Amino acid sequence: MTNQPEQNASQQNTQELLSFEARTQALNQKYPVSITLKGEIEECLSKNKELLNLEDGLEKALLNVLASRADVVLPKTMVGGSALITSHPKPTTVKQAGQEALSYLRAKKFI
Repeated sequence: MTNQPEQNASQQNTQELLSFEARTQALNQKYPVSITLKGEIEECLSKNKELLNLEDGLEKALLNVLASRADVVLPKTMVGGSALITSHPKPTTVKQAGQEALSYLRAKKFI
């Protein structure tokens, strides 16, 4: 015989698991490369548990993994003698980073 608090906790855990599975499926549909990177995304989530509670936490974990795997060397351009600037500015928002990650994935034929 289970008591009411245990039963409520069990129902809540089941709902959270179903919600997480739905979010995972949505991520996999939107970004198929996430299927290939599943293990690395799980590792990122285990190190950054706060991402689990965020609505876009899975996307942030995916971006984290993609950023850690980036083998892109940004080209440098000589301007006015010895001054160097990058021809590709660093993104300042998560949205910009996501757009650049998508561009990179499309260029590499991952998606």
